[in-house]
Amino acid sequence: MGMPLRVGLVDGQGLHRHCLAFRLQAEAWLHVVMECETLGPMFGTKTEQNVELALVHYDSFGWTLFDELDQLLRLNTKLSVLLMMDRPTQRALQQAANLGVTGCVSTGESIDVLLKAIRSSRPLASPGCWSAGVLGQLHLPLTTTIPPAGRKRRGQDLTSREISVLILLARGLTRKQIAQELHLSVKTVEGHSDRIMRKLNLHDRVELARYAIRESYEMP
Repeated sequence: MGMPLRVGLVDGQGLHRHCLAFRLQAEAWLHVVMECETLGPMFGTKTEQNVELALVHYDSFGWTLFDELDQLLRLNTKLSVLLMMDRPTQRALQQAANLGVTGCVSTGESIDVLLKAIRSSRPLASPGCWSAGVLGQLHLPLTTTIPPAGRKRRGQDLTSREISVLILLARGLTRKQIAQELHLSVKTVEGHSDRIMRKLNLHDRVELARYAIRESYEMP
């Protein structure tokens, strides 16, 4: 029997995190070496050496999680990431797949499904697990796969911050109102707005609103 898989558990909900860690520790083939409420502690050198799989509760953070995950996966290319989602959406799963996340399970699924996904996310294992419960909530057939990174499509390279600005622009908020909502400067919002227009090849708010509705964008 090989060495136990070293898991880092990231969940902003303390009680859920502690209960899940307690249950996972009952499995001889894995070891929870870190419990934290944010991704911050995962950026340390010691963490890079000790954690092989980050098990992350997406709904504790929302869209802002993806920017941090992008940075983390660039720093630690050997790290695998498995997301747990309360309400999976096509947009969130696509963004996760684009970053190289190896799988996702719904928090409403059984512990056996989670354990299977964790096994599938082991380094050098077969492709990750997008569980039946996740795809089922999206009303997709089980044969459906999330398009991998490399298959670029319009809007795929928007950052999570640009997505938030896009949605608020589409809702009719002024740049000043968006700045207040997102705690940014007006100048920063204007910069995001200009980049969104260029990336999507759109020219006014009407086109933005139509795009946001068609692509099912939603606020974190």
